[in-house]
Amino acid sequence: MKKELTPPQHLDLYYYMRLNRAVEDTMVKLFRQNKIVGGLYSSLGQEAISVGTAYALEKKDWIAPMIRNIGALLVKGRGASGER
Repeated sequence: MKKELTPPQHLDLYYYMRLNRAVEDTMVKLFRQNKIVGGLYSSLGQEAISVGTAYALEKKDWIAPMIRNIGALLVKGRGASGER
């Protein structure tokens, strides 16, 4: 990846950060309604970390996400509802 981002790439990053936030907000809401079992480890306020690092990877690169890495999954092609 080049060191400088283009305006469309900036918009891509913003899109994924907003999508990450929307997914997290939904997860928090479902957790508070007891519809998510176990613990919830939210990345609210940390969206840029997961999204930015995954965005910099090449298409062939792998990720091994952990808690708070929903943004990386979204960037690498896993949709908000789990589809590829």
